[in-house]
Amino acid sequence: MINVSDAFKQKLQDGKKVWQEVEITFPDGTVKIVKDEIMGGNCTFSDCAESSSFPIGCVICKSMTLELDNSQDQWKNYYFYQAKVHSYLKMQIDADTIEAIDKGTYTITAPEQYGETLNFTALDDMYKVNAAYTSNLTLPQSVEALVRDACETLDIPFGGTMQHGNLIISEIPENMTFRQLFGWAAMLETANARLDNKGYLHFIKWDFSNVQEDCNAVVDADGNVTFKGGANIDSENFVSPTGNWTIDNDGFLTLIESATDASEKLKDFFTSPTVSSDDIIITGIKLKNRENEVMYGSTGYVIELENDLVADSDLDTVAAQIGDSIIGVKFRSMSGELAYNPLIEFGDMAYTYDRKWNRYITPLTDVSCSVNGKTAVKTQADDPIRGMSKFVSDGTKAIVEARRLVKKERSAREKAVERLEETLKTSSGLYETSVPQEDGSIITYLHDKPTLAESKNVIKFTAEAIGVSNDGGKTYPFGFQLTGTMIAKLLYAEGINADFINTGALTIKDEQENIIFSVNMDTNSVYINPEYLMIGDVSLSDKIKELDENVATAKNMTMTLSNEYQAISTDENGNIPGEFPQVQTTAQVMYGMMDVTDDCSYTITESENVTGIWDKTTHTYTVSEVTADNVWVDIKAVYLNALTITKRFSISKQKSGTPGRTYVLESSTTILKRESENSITPNVVIFSAYYRDGKNTGRTDYAGRFVIEETSDGKTWETAYSSVTDETSVNYYVDYILADSDGVLVADSDGSLIGVGSKDIVGLRCSLYASGGTTNLIDTVKLDVITEVTALTQEDILKLLTNDGEWKGVYRGADGELYISFSAAMGGLLNLGGKNNGNGILKNYDKNGNLVVSLENRGLLYGDDLNNKELKFINPNKNGLRLSEWDGDILSYLDIGIYWYESDGYYVTEIMAESQIEFYLANGIDSKTNPYTPIVSDYYYTTIYNSFRCYKGEATLDELTSKSTKLLDVSQNTNAYNLLLMIDGTVTRSASSSKRYKDIGESIIPSEIEEWYKIEPVWAKYKDGYLAEGDENEGRYLPMFIAENVEEHFPQAVTHMNGQVEDWNYRMMIPAMFAMIKQQKEEIESLKQAVKEMRGE
Repeated sequence: MINVSDAFKQKLQDGKKVWQEVEITFPDGTVKIVKDEIMGGNCTFSDCAESSSFPIGCVICKSMTLELDNSQDQWKNYYFYQAKVHSYLKMQIDADTIEAIDKGTYTITAPEQYGETLNFTALDDMYKVNAAYTSNLTLPQSVEALVRDACETLDIPFGGTMQHGNLIISEIPENMTFRQLFGWAAMLETANARLDNKGYLHFIKWDFSNVQEDCNAVVDADGNVTFKGGANIDSENFVSPTGNWTIDNDGFLTLIESATDASEKLKDFFTSPTVSSDDIIITGIKLKNRENEVMYGSTGYVIELENDLVADSDLDTVAAQIGDSIIGVKFRSMSGELAYNPLIEFGDMAYTYDRKWNRYITPLTDVSCSVNGKTAVKTQADDPIRGMSKFVSDGTKAIVEARRLVKKERSAREKAVERLEETLKTSSGLYETSVPQEDGSIITYLHDKPTLAESKNVIKFTAEAIGVSNDGGKTYPFGFQLTGTMIAKLLYAEGINADFINTGALTIKDEQENIIFSVNMDTNSVYINPEYLMIGDVSLSDKIKELDENVATAKNMTMTLSNEYQAISTDENGNIPGEFPQVQTTAQVMYGMMDVTDDCSYTITESENVTGIWDKTTHTYTVSEVTADNVWVDIKAVYLNALTITKRFSISKQKSGTPGRTYVLESSTTILKRESENSITPNVVIFSAYYRDGKNTGRTDYAGRFVIEETSDGKTWETAYSSVTDETSVNYYVDYILADSDGVLVADSDGSLIGVGSKDIVGLRCSLYASGGTTNLIDTVKLDVITEVTALTQEDILKLLTNDGEWKGVYRGADGELYISFSAAMGGLLNLGGKNNGNGILKNYDKNGNLVVSLENRGLLYGDDLNNKELKFINPNKNGLRLSEWDGDILSYLDIGIYWYESDGYYVTEIMAESQIEFYLANGIDSKTNPYTPIVSDYYYTTIYNSFRCYKGEATLDELTSKSTKLLDVSQNTNAYNLLLMIDGTVTRSASSSKRYKDIGESIIPSEIEEWYKIEPVWAKYKDGYLAEGDENEGRYLPMFIAENVEEHFPQAVTHMNGQVEDWNYRMMIPAMFAMIKQQKEEIESLKQAVKEMRGE
């Protein structure tokens, strides 16, 4: 809510009108103050999410409409497009005081239309965020770092901090815009992105912490006063209501409002507002990214959100963070029209009163008003959100147009100085309050409203410090101590000279905004631009080698927690008498069979109501306090600043049993390994159960119920074993093994187990339940099946080591082989394959990952996607292929012939193929066995021999060999692009001629046509040896243009190579000739008309 004086509020309540003033800064720098020309009845302000559902992660673009009187044509010399409009609403408080509301600055993003009145739609600076996202930052980065960098790029100052801004982003979604970045970042805060009246970006959170449910008091049939919620007044006149109720001095029952509840009370509706009949109570959050989704909470009223910034490993954590802040809140959807109220804004918490004075909690999602007219308000919450809410309004076209409005980049300090100057120029003055102290000194307050109590911005001066508050003096988060300590949110300076700097993030950029040096404690990373890095005699090769050998990817990276779920026995009230028990879990991170636990950095995210300590040395989290029935701790491991994986440790109170007792489920191994032959080791896993009373006592065997589950996709679990009686341990065989009725394994005479078979599983989960059944879960252990690196192909390993080619460098894989990933190479010789390396292969992929060219020992293949199993090669000779004896070497698969061999020689009988011969890549080009499946149909033969192979045949030698490039079987089409060969040999297609691709200039003028008439056609022939041998025009004189002559009179129609004239361009000459013909036609028509007049016709 906009903060104004109490006098302003009272005047507004009494029906006093405001007037509007705007300061317009035109693109040429002209500034004009406008008041009297404003036609206020048609001037509006909109502050709306315009979402179909309750908005979380929405980007609010505020807009205003302005109508100016132009009856005297007084605005004809002003150009409003891109003008800045700073708008104020003002009210006369008393004879000496005018109070103003700063409504912010808006940009006119559509050209003006002149008439008796001028009408404009203008947008705040949020219009800029529709541009495609760009950044010079090197990933990974925290979300907050991305937001701050984006704000600098867009020249939008960031006005806040992020509670969950330490989420690490390793990949930017394709085609992401700045709008999506701000919306997704706001979603992490359970908020929406919006600019304040000074243009600063804030994430507006939905804050239900201080709102109070209406506890209506009624008198029942017995004369007792009862309250909504069950409280009542008994016969002794004892009051125990739900809520802060009291009986005042006059004997009236009164609800005492919370001192921190600043919610707006909406009562002045023209007609009773439309309020939903039932409360909306949010029960769950469903969060999804591009590929996966998770659910937090329970079914019922579930809000569905989409956030492509969140990696799979962070989905559960982010969903829990959003859910913990919004699940359980209660409100109503609402819409209505109020008497004019320019103070309420999007995101305000409000109480709406209906005609019976029932009160409802209604957080405002849409606020719009016309100046001194009606104010429309809405709380939108119809359906669960499906995808990010989109800003759509009458200003949409203006927003699209506004994407072009890009200013020249300036340094962050220059921008900050400009914002300071603008704020000083437009802000009003301060009021002063002096408070005498006992010692005779005075504490002075400077504040933005007439009284200290109604002010929001306060500066406090004391003998030892100066403090700055933005919440009316409740807190002073910024200021200066006379000892020399300064506390600020952001610091802009030309230079800093310091003995030490303690910071969470530090970035240094050059004049082009390229990052030279960056430190980020959230990602535990230091980035140095190699173009600026100077290394003296110090070599980093040893450290680089160590990192390279440890490079991994999440595809083969797993994390195991020694304890995923822990139940704590408490008394019936959830209390734990005495010392808190030992509750902990230890993380282990693996890449393949390589333990990388010590090489990872970790982020610990705790739910509310749990406290604990993370031991960086042992990678163990120990819980010290739990104040709710169910809590969780997410442990996120980051490997090499790019690869992430998250596991959750859940803790629950069991209000039965022995208070302080904890149960422990142990497994005989922490990992399961899939060998290259697909078997899993160890084949037997022993799960054992124990309990411990307190923290320091020994453990005792515990007999409970075990449930063991398997998963083949990591999501769906199927029960493989369930205890039928209480037991202290279970021996579980991972692979299929036969056993007799006594449980003895069946083996053959050599002692080998019979019936061993591998299961296609990726994980194993064992849950321990309290004795007597499978109702009370007390502990859980999960084991991942890890793929051994040696089971992967060399191409698989290269992709793993380099993150599918993203990381460049020389790597030594766990298999001992050398792998290289590079961006460019230069040299004179490249050898592939050979005696010690097998068959060499050279592959070329397009940007979409399709294999388009393969050069190998079998030949050269090319196409749109050689891994497409439906791809086929068709013999170009549709009438059949006549083959005869072969006496040559093996050639490539591009030259196709059919030979049927005898088992002892090369003689081939004559074969005629009556139809086409097709070769399908049935198993893909990379298949190790039978890579090609040839299909030959309807052929005639005399004898079939023992093999089928592809060679070049004599009968097709002339057809398939040539000095020139050939495209065979090219079909004809009247509606196709021309295929062109550029002068330098590049194959391209001709440019299109649609106006969509052109900026239209002036018409061709007669003087240009006269110059073109000077071009001379001549008879000429090409010099000997220029044309290809056998060209039918070799040695013949032909009518031609000479390119040098064309350049002299029509230089635009000439192409050049190596700085010399090469050819004339028919695509330029034809339009020119058409213009010449048109001019001749006009002259002919003119002459014909003159002749008619002379003849008297």
